Amino acid sequence: MKTLSVIIKALKVFILAGLFFAMFACRQDTPPSAEFRSAYIEMRVVSEIYGIRPEAGLLHKAILEKYGFTAISFSEEVNRLRSDYRLWETFQSGVVSELDSLIEKKKRKP
Repeated sequence: MKTLSVIIKALKVFILAGLFFAMFACRQDTPPSAEFRSAYIEMRVVSEIYGIRPEAGLLHKAILEKYGFTAISFSEEVNRLRSDYRLWETFQSGVVSELDSLIEKKKRKP
């Protein structure tokens, strides 16, 4: 009986250690997916064009659906990126660069 108690305690410690390790090992220092980046850029463009008009909300919803996000999953990804300054800075630099490129293409078209 005492041996079983020791085994159960050791198993609990092992499981807790595994969970603790998983929490930190799974910390996502990875950049966002291409889908997220595209959705974010499209949503920024919509926000610039429509501001807070109702059309903006409808278009945002359509963009999220297009890229397979829900409002919650999109928000969670934004929060994940914002929680790491380096990731957020890198992501925003790429977004600004892409938006600048879109503006330049628009200017070149007659």
